[in-house]
Amino acid sequence: MSEVSMDNAVEILHTLDIPIFRISPEGHTQFLNINCADLYRVDPVKIESLHFSEWLDAEASGELHRFTSGAFKKNPKLEYQVKISFDREEPMHIRWTVVAFFDLKENIRFFQIHGNDITEIVNREQLVKHHSQQFKWTFDNSPVPLWREDFSEVVNLIDSLKADGITDFDTYLQENPELVRETSRRVRILDVNRATLDAFGYQSKEEILGESSEAFCEETLETFRLDMIAIA
Repeated sequence: MSEVSMDNAVEILHTLDIPIFRISPEGHTQFLNINCADLYRVDPVKIESLHFSEWLDAEASGELHRFTSGAFKKNPKLEYQVKISFDREEPMHIRWTVVAFFDLKENIRFFQIHGNDITEIVNREQLVKHHSQQFKWTFDNSPVPLWREDFSEVVNLIDSLKADGITDFDTYLQENPELVRETSRRVRILDVNRATLDAFGYQSKEEILGESSEAFCEETLETFRLDMIAIA
């Protein structure tokens, strides 16, 4: 790439809305656009020619070093996630796309890195994970027998019956008790808690997970029929 085309490329990078910076194969900073300077809270003039480890925080610097020290021999473009702290009270999570540019002799000329701020996405995922863990603990330790079941096959059957013109499911299911029994076998147990195992005399979840037909006796089939009506 000629000096003129390089200058044009840099001017274009300055106009982009995404944070972009370049480093040499040795790790020295060659360029940052204004969005990158804002994101990483650095002065592009002051850090020019500095090694990236001198202005990126330790975690981000370590990740960048790991990927620029050999990983590009197999793949000239890599994406990964880093956490940027600096002087922020809460760290930012950035998804980096690192592209290696080669010369005619297939030597790396420079690395170009652009980042997207995914902090909100990561925080949301962490919150969901936290709530899931809380739910799991409450589920497992409840003194009341609790089940988690998959009714998707039941829903599919009911949709099929609707397509055949069935509208009065209360009457239809009363007149077809075998259908209720057969449909109950389509329910799959996904999880149970300790209280459920104790109530049914099971030693482990493996004994009950899977098809739940064994769990529906004549008394509970009526409850299941009402469940089918509610789904319909």
